[in-house]
Amino acid sequence: MKSENNNIGAKIKNVLGEHKGAIYQTHTWGGEVLNNGIRGIERRSHILLCDLKDKCVLDLGCATGSECIWALESGAKGVVGIEAGESQVKTFRKIIDSFGEALRGRAFVCHRDLKNALPIIPLNIDTVFCFSITHHINYRKIWLEVKNAKVVYVEGGADSNYTEKSLSDKTFDAKFICFVENNSVDKSGKRPLFRLVRK
Repeated sequence: MKSENNNIGAKIKNVLGEHKGAIYQTHTWGGEVLNNGIRGIERRSHILLCDLKDKCVLDLGCATGSECIWALESGAKGVVGIEAGESQVKTFRKIIDSFGEALRGRAFVCHRDLKNALPIIPLNIDTVFCFSITHHINYRKIWLEVKNAKVVYVEGGADSNYTEKSLSDKTFDAKFICFVENNSVDKSGKRPLFRLVRK
C-alpha cells in the first residue's frame, strides 16, 4: 500500500512539474508535501473529517485541485472542482487522469468563471469549499446556488470583514473557526475561516 501511495505521489508531482506558471496551492499525498504552493495547508486541520468521509465535495475556485485530491484521500466519495484558470484546469485534469480508473465517475473539474452562474454539477454535493474567492465575485454567497449542500467552509480574504452574522441567513448558520495565515510569502494578513451548516 505504501509503494502504491508513493507511486501516486510521484505521478502528481510529475504533473505539477509540467504546470506552466506559479502554483497557488500546496499539494500533498500520503502525508508528503509535493510542492511549495503560494498557499499552505494550514486550513485543513480545521476541516472536520466527518464533512469529507463518504461525502461529495465541491471546491469553488479549485485551482489545480489540491483540496479535492486531499478530500478524496480523506475518504470523500466524490469531488467536483470549478476553476476559471485554463492552465489550472488542465493541470487538475492531468492529476485526475494520473489515477487511472480509480477516479472514474468520482472526480470532475469544470472550467467556469464563478462570476457567472454555476454549471450543472455532476454529483449530489454534501460539502462545499469556498476558499478566498468571494472577493472575485463581489462577495456573492455563491454556495446558496448549490442545492442541498449541508456544510459549507468559507474562507474570506484578509479584507472580507466576514462575521458569523454576515454569513448566517435563512439557509445557513455560520460559526467562526479561526484565522488562517494569508499565504507563504506574506503571513501578515489573516483570513477568517467559517463553517456554515444548513438549518
